[in-house]
Amino acid sequence: MRSLTSRQRLGCCFKHQELDRPGLFLRGVTATSPQHHSYAPLRELALAKGDLKFGWQYGDLIEPMLITRSTQAYSEDFERHIRIEHTPAGDLRATYLAGLKGQPGMPEEYLLKTVADAEKYLSLPLPKVGGDMRSFFELDGEVGDRGIVEVPLGLNPGGFVAALFGSDQFALFSIEERDVLDALMQQRTDHLLHILECLLSQGVGPYFAMLGQEYIAPPLHGPQDFRDFNVQYDRAIADRIHEAGAYLHVHCHGPLCSILEDFVDLGADILHPIEPPPLGDVTAKGAKAILRGRVCIEGNIQIGDMYTESAGAIRTMVTELIEDAFDDQRDLIVCPTASPYVPEMTSRCHDNYEALVDVVTHW
Repeated sequence: MRSLTSRQRLGCCFKHQELDRPGLFLRGVTATSPQHHSYAPLRELALAKGDLKFGWQYGDLIEPMLITRSTQAYSEDFERHIRIEHTPAGDLRATYLAGLKGQPGMPEEYLLKTVADAEKYLSLPLPKVGGDMRSFFELDGEVGDRGIVEVPLGLNPGGFVAALFGSDQFALFSIEERDVLDALMQQRTDHLLHILECLLSQGVGPYFAMLGQEYIAPPLHGPQDFRDFNVQYDRAIADRIHEAGAYLHVHCHGPLCSILEDFVDLGADILHPIEPPPLGDVTAKGAKAILRGRVCIEGNIQIGDMYTESAGAIRTMVTELIEDAFDDQRDLIVCPTASPYVPEMTSRCHDNYEALVDVVTHW
């Protein structure tokens, strides 16, 4: 088969067409990220060898919600960030403890806690969308044959609502107040469809991305909740994307074996990262048997292994992944399961990324 450009190769992955070699995407590695200077060689490697995906953000085109923000002292290690969202039916409050010494922060108080809070949130109208979208087409032109421009839609309806409540309260509502969750998810669906319609009407696309399904997936929730809260609402969004001749990338961590078929039903064209044991529960070969010809696998080299394993071990992992999931010459993008997360890159990490890239590009 003739050699493909990165733009063509990624397009074939979305369309389930034959490839010259597996796709190659180094998640979280761009011209400016990770920022620490030690990652400069990895950034250069990604730009030189990777099949590039550039995100175009449309947030500035949406009329912002009325939000009041403030900060309070909390401790030597944290400060409290307070967010008040003003809705037509009343105010909602959320707080977050932000680390002051480089440590991760944590939610303290979620925005929605009661049925009354949910009713306030449901009073929000459709977002107003408008403005100049020329930046999308300018970026697409700059990218050229080096890759594609992907439009992140953010959290899917289920993940968005789960994040409003937090895992504990959402789980209780999934038992006691399911109709309230359905109303909120339908609202989020309507909002995303409205935004999507505005983007599609201006020719933005054809590559869109969505995440958040992992908030309502095993082991936190069973397969039926996944279908009721993810598939049911995501499908309407995916259908509109596909009707426009466009495509959908979905990101979802976790043990996916019992719900892999559901990603076909919700309309995913590419699924990342499909993790093998022990962090996941399905091998690449097993996933290929279920998804063959319908969903492209993007994954599934564990990001932790990029920091701890030897370059020889990474070569073996990537080789086995390709042998297991690329026997039909289609539907595979080799990619780490997450973005680099250690503040400074080690020589081992760099060698491992070099090994991964070398195996794929010489396949």
